[in-house]
Amino acid sequence: MKKILVALLVLFPITALAQANYSSPFLTAGAGLTLNYSSGSLFQGGAVVSITGATLTMSNTQTSCAAPAYSSCNFVYWTSGSSLSTTTTLSTAAASGNIIVGFVTTSGGNISVITHASVAMPVPLGVVQAVNTTLTPSAAAGVGLGTAALPFANLILGSGATNVFTLSPASPSAARTLTIADPGGAATLAYTNNTSVQVMSGPQSFTGNKAILATSFTSANASGLQLITGLASPVYPSGFVGNIAFHCGIGFSQATPVAGDQFGIAVLTTAPTRADAVGMVATNTTAFAEGPLTNLTSTTPTAIVTFTEVASTVVPAFLDGSVQLAGGGAAQIQFYVTNGTSADVIVIAPDSYCSFL
Repeated sequence: MKKILVALLVLFPITALAQANYSSPFLTAGAGLTLNYSSGSLFQGGAVVSITGATLTMSNTQTSCAAPAYSSCNFVYWTSGSSLSTTTTLSTAAASGNIIVGFVTTSGGNISVITHASVAMPVPLGVVQAVNTTLTPSAAAGVGLGTAALPFANLILGSGATNVFTLSPASPSAARTLTIADPGGAATLAYTNNTSVQVMSGPQSFTGNKAILATSFTSANASGLQLITGLASPVYPSGFVGNIAFHCGIGFSQATPVAGDQFGIAVLTTAPTRADAVGMVATNTTAFAEGPLTNLTSTTPTAIVTFTEVASTVVPAFLDGSVQLAGGGAAQIQFYVTNGTSADVIVIAPDSYCSFL
């Protein structure tokens, strides 16, 4: 028995029994009908064939590589040399001495599916270098993209090589589901730059839903309604449709009280469907003037309440109402004051505020 074993080892050394280390050429989709294949090695019987990476052009509308008919299929195969070939005829690809490397289906001028003969499975999407056809699930709403255990890190969308949006979620502490609400009909839901939603001008701050006057505001020596810089609402984006209620608590003074003072409102730059408001203004420490505004539908600054001031000390004014916004353009609620005589200015006190709900 020992003599027989020694004889076998002499005739067939152990190193000759070990399989050579090699990797088959890998197929990936290029642009249109272009197929890329990498460098690699193939076995032809007991010989190793070295393949140099290159490209092939597939035939279009080859939609079925299902065995055994292979009724409409691109065959990628080796027949000689260091390159691969392609044919749509099975008998050519499977001729004696040839090696079939892969099967490729096409439609609409693009490669649809690549299957490697050596692994008998479609190429995973994660390693396909280019996708030239619409990705669809096997059934409507049948599968998701990624899993809880293996999520994708980012979703990159865009109109060009560098003009892209990268959707990158924060790191949640648990699994979350973000549900997109049904808009109730055919509609386009637009993302709006949130830096434009809370743009304010003037000496004010915005805390929560309140615009708070940080420093005093003094009207100019002029007639007519003047914008109170600092008590405006956020700028509501063009796609916003809804009703906004407001309440303003204002402290003001007038060194020389006169008749014909006013507080007013305007909605710019897109007119509201309607705006309604009421005003209550202290004319001295015990008396109040009241005034309503109904159904304002323009962008023209309009008085809410007109009053004759008597006191020269700081007294309160309250403005309440609502605005119906129909969208179609950006809109901002602004408040105004009129000093009845141009020289008798009105001073709006710091910490006067308007809230928006």
